[in-house]
Amino acid sequence: MQQDWLRDIFEHKFKVKKVIVAYPDVTINVPRTNTNHSSDEFSFFYPAFPRVFKNIELLLKAAELLSKIIKGFKVIITIDGSENNYSRYLKEKYEHLMQVTFIGLQTRQQVINLYQTVDCLVFPSKLETWGLPISEMKAFDKPILVANEKYAYETVGDYNKVKFFDPLNAGELCRNMLALINGELNFDATNPALPKQPFFRTWNDLLILLLS
Repeated sequence: MQQDWLRDIFEHKFKVKKVIVAYPDVTINVPRTNTNHSSDEFSFFYPAFPRVFKNIELLLKAAELLSKIIKGFKVIITIDGSENNYSRYLKEKYEHLMQVTFIGLQTRQQVINLYQTVDCLVFPSKLETWGLPISEMKAFDKPILVANEKYAYETVGDYNKVKFFDPLNAGELCRNMLALINGELNFDATNPALPKQPFFRTWNDLLILLLS
């Protein structure tokens, strides 16, 4: 397992006596010069494959609400409508929003390049075994707006630039986005507890145990 809360579910549901938690290895080589956006538009980024549980539409609804208040922002999403029926539905419903850019699936390096240039990661997913973009964005020391779900707390850790929001409330996300743009957002305090044993900080440590 990658998270403690998921271990608890497996132990309870499947009556497994011993489940090991090992956090994934996340290494990002951040350039010495961390490039920020070069325009007056505040940029939000959500890298995700179009699955319903990824909750992409919540961000699009929030962007639609925000567009009625201000214009100087953009939302970048890694779908283009060609991936599946869900992405086609989202593209057709929200392509009228001038502030939203549908860029399609990206390579890992392209995503990392976007981490360097955007202002904020938005991660509204309802379910993750980890939530890799959260860990990756932390390396760039930029704000993260993330769904208030169990998986998010372990992934966020003790990061000090995070705001949790209700993954069913587009209005709340919109307000957080507006507050961040205006420099008025109060980030949430985090005080994570380490998982109970058996627990390993990396998959390499787990592999050593399994091979021993």
